[in-house]
Amino acid sequence: MPEHAPSRHSPIDILASLTPLILGVCVTGVGALFTHVYNHRQLQINQLTALDKFRPLLVSDRPEEREFAYASFAALGYQDLALKMIAVRQDGAGRAVAQEIKATGDAATRAAATQALNTIPAQVYLHIGDESGRARALELSQLIRAAGFQPMGVENIAGKAIAPARTQVRYFNDADKEAADTVAGTLRSHGVGDAAAQKVNLLKARPGSIEVWFAKPGA
Repeated sequence: MPEHAPSRHSPIDILASLTPLILGVCVTGVGALFTHVYNHRQLQINQLTALDKFRPLLVSDRPEEREFAYASFAALGYQDLALKMIAVRQDGAGRAVAQEIKATGDAATRAAATQALNTIPAQVYLHIGDESGRARALELSQLIRAAGFQPMGVENIAGKAIAPARTQVRYFNDADKEAADTVAGTLRSHGVGDAAAQKVNLLKARPGSIEVWFAKPGA
């Protein structure tokens, strides 16, 4: 008996048989793309809503209010947005938030947090032992700002603490030693000849925190 030749399907037959599969893949792809676009747009809307809600805190002159706003954004899952705002403003008030994100985020978020931290100047708190030293301290705070740091105001410690015999630039974390040395050098170059950096081990402070304790008057 003659052997039957194997049947051959035409390209049209093959295409027809594959059409349901192709359509299924296309529908799935379009659906996934639509879902991605929708989620992205919804995220943008949510971020804009949060920005509007926290705007008074973000533009506040009080560092603790700005820090609360940044922390709120991070808690809502908008760590990247919080880091962008901190970096753009180079806001020392966001340092603790950036440190927390760096410690808990994924690899990409940690890298963004590290970059943000590199843009944030150290915060410098100035202390005087007598109100008569305020004008001079304010003048020096502007020079400290010009050196790339963020002065956080002048506090009169009279009745609260004792001013040192020599001006001290106190730092609390090893990473801040270079910044403290720079602040001390700035003070020395502008008439505070006894200013010296000093690490304080007994107290804890956030990274990027430096304190200037001016010598008591007449010392």
